[in-house]
Amino acid sequence: MSAKRFLLPAALVVFLSGCGTYVPEIAEFPGNAVDSDALVAAILINIKCEVRDAVAHFYQTAGKGPTYLDNWGVDALLNLQVSEKSSVAPSADLMPASPASAVLTVGLGVNGSAQATRTDSIESFSTVAEFKAMGRCLPQQRGGPWLLQNDLKLYDWLVSALLGRDTNSANFSTFTSKDKVLTHEVKFEIASGGDFTPSWKLINATVNPSGTFLSASRNRVHTLTISLGPTDVVTTGPNRGAASPSRAMSDAALASRIGAAVANSVNGTLR
Repeated sequence: MSAKRFLLPAALVVFLSGCGTYVPEIAEFPGNAVDSDALVAAILINIKCEVRDAVAHFYQTAGKGPTYLDNWGVDALLNLQVSEKSSVAPSADLMPASPASAVLTVGLGVNGSAQATRTDSIESFSTVAEFKAMGRCLPQQRGGPWLLQNDLKLYDWLVSALLGRDTNSANFSTFTSKDKVLTHEVKFEIASGGDFTPSWKLINATVNPSGTFLSASRNRVHTLTISLGPTDVVTTGPNRGAASPSRAMSDAALASRIGAAVANSVNGTLR
Protein backbone atom coordinates (compact mmCIF):
# COMPACT_ATOMS: atom_id res chain seq x y z
CA MET A 1 0.00 0.00 0.00
CA SER A 2 1.47 3.40 -0.98
CA ALA A 3 2.20 6.22 1.47
CA LYS A 4 -0.52 8.38 -0.08
CA ARG A 5 -3.21 5.90 0.94
CA PHE A 6 -2.11 6.28 4.55
CA LEU A 7 -2.05 10.09 4.44
CA LEU A 8 -5.74 10.85 4.93
CA PRO A 9 -6.36 8.29 7.72
CA ALA A 10 -3.20 9.41 9.50
CA ALA A 11 -4.19 13.08 9.29
CA LEU A 12 -7.68 12.20 10.54
CA VAL A 13 -6.30 10.31 13.52
CA VAL A 14 -3.97 13.17 14.47
CA PHE A 15 -6.80 15.72 14.19
CA LEU A 16 -9.34 13.66 16.13
CA SER A 17 -6.96 12.67 18.89
CA GLY A 18 -5.78 16.26 19.38
CA CYS A 19 -9.23 17.79 19.95
CA GLY A 20 -9.77 18.74 23.57
CA THR A 21 -6.09 18.51 24.52
CA TYR A 22 -5.16 22.11 23.64
CA VAL A 23 -6.80 25.55 23.56
CA PRO A 24 -8.86 25.62 20.34
CA GLU A 25 -8.50 28.32 17.69
CA ILE A 26 -11.41 30.62 16.87
CA ALA A 27 -10.71 30.00 13.17
CA GLU A 28 -11.77 26.74 11.59
CA PHE A 29 -9.34 23.84 11.03
CA PRO A 30 -6.63 24.06 9.75
CA GLY A 31 -6.54 27.75 10.72
CA ASN A 32 -3.93 29.13 13.11
CA ALA A 33 -3.69 32.12 15.46
CA VAL A 34 -3.20 34.52 12.55
CA ASP A 35 -6.38 33.24 10.90
CA SER A 36 -8.24 33.62 14.20
CA ASP A 37 -7.11 37.24 14.51
CA ALA A 38 -8.23 37.94 10.94
CA LEU A 39 -11.63 36.34 11.59
CA VAL A 40 -12.24 38.36 14.77
CA ALA A 41 -11.16 41.56 13.02
CA ALA A 42 -13.55 40.86 10.14
CA ILE A 43 -16.42 40.26 12.57
CA LEU A 44 -15.73 43.50 14.45
CA ILE A 45 -15.53 45.49 11.19
CA ASN A 46 -18.85 44.09 10.05
CA ILE A 47 -20.56 44.86 13.36
CA LYS A 48 -19.35 48.44 13.16
CA CYS A 49 -20.58 48.70 9.57
CA GLU A 50 -23.99 47.33 10.57
CA VAL A 51 -24.38 50.02 13.23
CA ARG A 52 -23.13 52.77 10.92
CA ASP A 53 -25.58 51.83 8.17
CA ALA A 54 -28.51 51.51 10.59
CA VAL A 55 -27.81 54.91 12.14
CA ALA A 56 -27.39 56.52 8.71
CA HIS A 57 -30.72 55.05 7.61
CA PHE A 58 -32.41 56.34 10.76
CA TYR A 59 -31.30 59.92 10.14
CA GLN A 60 -32.15 59.67 6.46
CA THR A 61 -35.68 58.64 7.44
CA ALA A 62 -36.00 61.13 10.28
CA GLY A 63 -34.95 64.09 8.15
CA LYS A 64 -33.24 67.23 9.39
CA GLY A 65 -33.47 68.54 12.92
CA PRO A 66 -32.80 67.06 16.37
CA THR A 67 -34.05 63.57 17.23
CA TYR A 68 -34.30 61.51 20.40
CA LEU A 69 -31.40 59.41 19.09
CA ASP A 70 -28.91 62.29 19.22
CA ASN A 71 -27.97 61.67 22.84
CA TRP A 72 -28.12 57.89 22.72
CA GLY A 73 -25.26 55.41 22.72
CA VAL A 74 -24.53 51.93 21.37
CA ASP A 75 -23.04 49.17 23.50
CA ALA A 76 -21.90 46.04 21.63
CA LEU A 77 -20.98 42.81 23.43
CA LEU A 78 -19.41 40.06 21.34
CA ASN A 79 -18.99 36.61 22.88
CA LEU A 80 -17.11 33.89 20.96
CA GLN A 81 -16.99 30.36 22.38
CA VAL A 82 -15.38 27.30 20.82
CA SER A 83 -15.41 23.86 22.46
CA GLU A 84 -13.55 20.82 21.18
CA LYS A 85 -13.89 17.28 22.51
CA SER A 86 -12.29 13.97 21.60
CA SER A 87 -12.93 10.48 22.95
CA VAL A 88 -11.29 7.12 22.42
CA ALA A 89 -12.90 3.75 23.15
CA PRO A 90 -10.95 0.80 21.72
CA SER A 91 -12.43 -2.67 22.22
CA ALA A 92 -11.62 -6.27 21.37
CA ASP A 93 -13.23 -9.67 21.45
CA LEU A 94 -10.73 -12.40 22.34
CA MET A 95 -11.37 -16.04 21.54
CA PRO A 96 -8.66 -18.05 23.29
CA ALA A 97 -8.10 -21.67 22.32
CA SER A 98 -10.61 -23.88 24.14
CA PRO A 99 -11.89 -27.47 24.03
CA ALA A 100 -14.25 -28.36 21.20
CA SER A 101 -17.07 -28.76 23.72
CA ALA A 102 -16.72 -25.18 24.99
CA VAL A 103 -16.39 -21.72 23.46
CA LEU A 104 -14.76 -18.92 25.47
CA THR A 105 -15.06 -15.30 24.39
CA VAL A 106 -13.51 -12.43 26.37
CA GLY A 107 -14.50 -8.83 25.71
CA LEU A 108 -12.08 -6.01 26.50
CA GLY A 109 -12.60 -2.26 26.30
CA VAL A 110 -11.29 1.03 27.62
CA ASN A 111 -12.40 4.61 27.10
CA GLY A 112 -11.24 8.13 27.74
CA SER A 113 -12.08 11.68 26.65
CA ALA A 114 -10.72 15.23 26.70
CA GLN A 115 -12.51 18.54 26.25
CA ALA A 116 -11.25 22.12 25.96
CA THR A 117 -13.37 25.27 25.83
CA ARG A 118 -12.28 28.77 24.86
CA THR A 119 -14.42 31.86 25.49
CA ASP A 120 -13.46 35.34 24.28
CA SER A 121 -15.52 38.46 24.99
CA ILE A 122 -15.18 41.96 23.55
CA GLU A 123 -17.35 44.89 24.62
CA SER A 124 -17.30 48.37 23.11
CA PHE A 125 -19.27 51.59 23.54
CA SER A 126 -19.73 54.52 21.16
CA THR A 127 -22.25 57.32 20.89
CA VAL A 128 -24.78 57.55 18.10
CA ALA A 129 -23.27 60.95 17.22
CA GLU A 130 -19.93 59.24 16.50
CA PHE A 131 -21.55 56.68 14.22
CA LYS A 132 -23.55 59.43 12.49
CA ALA A 133 -20.34 61.32 11.72
CA MET A 134 -18.80 58.20 10.12
CA GLY A 135 -21.61 57.75 7.59
CA ARG A 136 -22.34 54.54 5.73
CA CYS A 137 -19.80 51.79 5.12
CA LEU A 138 -18.50 51.05 1.64
CA PRO A 139 -19.31 47.52 0.36
CA GLN A 140 -15.63 46.55 0.39
CA GLN A 141 -15.42 47.38 4.09
CA ARG A 142 -17.65 44.45 4.97
CA GLY A 143 -15.96 41.58 6.75
CA GLY A 144 -17.10 38.56 4.74
CA PRO A 145 -19.98 36.14 4.10
CA TRP A 146 -19.91 33.84 7.15
CA LEU A 147 -21.22 33.81 10.72
CA LEU A 148 -21.14 37.29 12.27
CA GLN A 149 -19.60 38.76 9.13
CA ASN A 150 -22.84 38.86 7.14
CA ASP A 151 -26.16 40.71 7.50
CA LEU A 152 -27.02 40.90 11.22
CA LYS A 153 -30.50 42.40 10.58
CA LEU A 154 -29.69 45.46 12.70
CA TYR A 155 -31.06 47.60 9.89
CA ASP A 156 -34.38 45.69 9.98
CA TRP A 157 -34.53 45.95 13.76
CA LEU A 158 -34.14 49.73 13.74
CA VAL A 159 -36.73 50.09 10.97
CA SER A 160 -39.17 48.07 13.08
CA ALA A 161 -38.47 50.34 16.03
CA LEU A 162 -39.15 53.40 13.87
CA LEU A 163 -42.45 51.90 12.74
CA GLY A 164 -43.34 51.34 16.37
CA ARG A 165 -42.75 55.02 17.02
CA ASP A 166 -44.68 56.13 13.96
CA THR A 167 -47.75 54.09 14.96
CA ASN A 168 -47.62 55.51 18.53
CA SER A 169 -47.06 52.05 20.00
CA ALA A 170 -43.73 53.20 21.44
CA ASN A 171 -42.42 56.62 22.43
CA PHE A 172 -38.64 56.46 22.55
CA SER A 173 -38.33 60.14 23.39
CA THR A 174 -39.45 59.25 26.93
CA PHE A 175 -36.67 56.70 27.40
CA THR A 176 -34.36 57.44 30.32
CA SER A 177 -30.86 56.15 31.04
CA LYS A 178 -32.08 54.52 34.24
CA ASP A 179 -34.31 51.79 32.91
CA LYS A 180 -34.86 51.99 29.15
CA VAL A 181 -32.88 50.29 26.40
CA LEU A 182 -33.41 48.60 23.03
CA THR A 183 -31.63 45.27 22.60
CA HIS A 184 -30.80 43.23 19.52
CA GLU A 185 -29.21 39.80 19.92
CA VAL A 186 -27.81 37.46 17.28
CA LYS A 187 -26.66 33.95 18.14
CA PHE A 188 -24.96 31.32 16.01
CA GLU A 189 -24.63 27.70 17.14
CA ILE A 190 -22.69 25.34 14.90
CA ALA A 191 -21.74 21.75 15.72
CA SER A 192 -19.60 19.35 13.70
CA GLY A 193 -17.86 16.06 14.37
CA GLY A 194 -16.27 12.95 12.97
CA ASP A 195 -15.11 9.49 13.93
CA PHE A 196 -12.51 6.91 12.92
CA THR A 197 -13.00 3.19 13.58
CA PRO A 198 -10.58 0.74 11.94
CA SER A 199 -11.32 -2.94 12.56
CA TRP A 200 -9.13 -6.04 12.41
CA LYS A 201 -10.27 -9.65 12.48
CA LEU A 202 -7.58 -12.08 13.58
CA ILE A 203 -7.62 -15.81 14.24
CA ASN A 204 -8.23 -15.48 17.98
CA ALA A 205 -9.36 -11.83 18.26
CA THR A 206 -11.46 -9.13 16.65
CA VAL A 207 -10.33 -5.55 17.31
CA ASN A 208 -13.02 -2.82 17.40
CA PRO A 209 -15.90 -5.15 16.49
CA SER A 210 -18.46 -2.49 17.40
CA GLY A 211 -18.75 1.05 18.70
CA THR A 212 -16.46 3.97 17.84
CA PHE A 213 -12.71 3.81 18.25
CA LEU A 214 -11.92 7.52 18.00
CA SER A 215 -14.30 10.50 17.70
CA ALA A 216 -14.11 14.27 17.91
CA SER A 217 -16.52 17.20 17.89
CA ARG A 218 -16.23 20.97 17.59
CA ASN A 219 -19.01 23.27 18.78
CA ARG A 220 -19.20 27.01 18.30
CA VAL A 221 -21.57 29.38 20.10
CA HIS A 222 -21.09 32.99 18.95
CA THR A 223 -23.36 35.68 20.41
CA LEU A 224 -23.66 39.40 19.67
CA THR A 225 -25.77 41.68 21.86
CA ILE A 226 -26.27 45.31 20.80
CA SER A 227 -27.94 47.68 23.25
CA LEU A 228 -29.18 51.10 22.17
CA GLY A 229 -30.42 53.73 24.58
CA PRO A 230 -29.89 57.05 26.37
CA THR A 231 -26.44 57.55 27.86
CA ASP A 232 -25.19 58.75 31.21
CA VAL A 233 -22.65 61.54 31.66
CA VAL A 234 -19.36 61.11 33.49
CA THR A 235 -19.41 63.56 36.41
CA THR A 236 -15.91 63.12 37.83
CA GLY A 237 -12.37 62.44 36.69
CA PRO A 238 -10.50 63.36 33.51
CA ASN A 239 -13.43 62.24 31.30
CA ARG A 240 -15.92 64.50 33.04
CA GLY A 241 -18.75 65.48 30.71
CA ALA A 242 -18.22 62.57 28.32
CA ALA A 243 -20.96 60.08 27.52
CA SER A 244 -20.86 56.67 29.20
CA PRO A 245 -23.00 53.51 29.03
CA SER A 246 -26.19 53.82 31.03
CA ARG A 247 -27.15 51.51 33.86
CA ALA A 248 -29.73 49.87 31.57
CA MET A 249 -27.05 49.14 28.95
CA SER A 250 -24.73 47.66 31.56
CA ASP A 251 -27.57 45.53 32.92
CA ALA A 252 -28.42 44.28 29.40
CA ALA A 253 -24.78 43.31 28.80
CA LEU A 254 -24.62 41.57 32.19
CA ALA A 255 -27.84 39.67 31.48
CA SER A 256 -26.39 38.54 28.15
CA ARG A 257 -23.22 37.28 29.85
CA ILE A 258 -25.20 35.39 32.48
CA GLY A 259 -27.50 33.87 29.85
CA ALA A 260 -24.54 32.78 27.72
CA ALA A 261 -22.79 31.26 30.74
CA VAL A 262 -25.89 29.29 31.75
CA ALA A 263 -26.52 28.10 28.19
CA ASN A 264 -22.91 27.06 27.70
CA SER A 265 -22.94 25.21 31.03
CA VAL A 266 -26.08 23.31 30.04
CA ASN A 267 -24.67 22.50 26.59
CA GLY A 268 -21.46 21.25 28.16
CA THR A 269 -23.41 18.98 30.50
CA LEU A 270 -25.55 17.56 27.69
CA ARG A 271 -22.47 16.75 25.62
